[in-house]
Amino acid sequence: MMIQNLDEVSSKANDSFRNSEWGPEAAEAMCKDVREFPVARNSMTMGDLIDKTPKDLISKVMLEEKLFDTWHGDRIVLLGDACHKLFPSAGLGAVSAMQDAVTLANCLYELPQYPSTAEINKAFKHYQNERYPFAKNAYDTSHRLAGVVGTSWYNHAFRTVMKWMPKSLFTKSLVVMYSYRPQASFLKYIPDKGQIKPAPQPSLERARARARGDHAKANKARAV
Repeated sequence: MMIQNLDEVSSKANDSFRNSEWGPEAAEAMCKDVREFPVARNSMTMGDLIDKTPKDLISKVMLEEKLFDTWHGDRIVLLGDACHKLFPSAGLGAVSAMQDAVTLANCLYELPQYPSTAEINKAFKHYQNERYPFAKNAYDTSHRLAGVVGTSWYNHAFRTVMKWMPKSLFTKSLVVMYSYRPQASFLKYIPDKGQIKPAPQPSLERARARARGDHAKANKARAV
């Protein structure tokens, strides 16, 4: 994978590509632009790799990274790339979207049968409050790991630091990344037996508390 970071000027120059079809012409033009780029820690260039790769396996895509502050409004709510676009460097894009979906489903499951707009907004607020810190951590992680690729002195320094990073520090970063493992409140609860203690999941705890309350009310009604 070749990633070319665009500054504000060059990003605007590529706006036409952003809205155009991602066809072979765009890939061919990209290949010409990066042919002389050296391959990190190797004597090869990108041109050497391009020449050995079938053209139908080469594609160009526009990547964006952005963490939005607003995820909902009235009866509309966003999830996944619509509210947090991540670089693929950390492999956290798809899993973050799935975590959004589980948390949002839990918050919607709490709503009454005929919710008001205010109640819907409250559910959306719970959803964003729970997910935003973890989305922010995924965004920061993806941004940092993007520094692994590249040929500048900064990229070389970053790779050196990563190589000699103490295992304990690396493990600590993984704990933060993998501690959030949401479960759907409307499915059978499965005890988490992982070595890393799961992070709190307010939407699940609220749903379980509500289920306990409903169960107590049902028992009381049967007793009467």
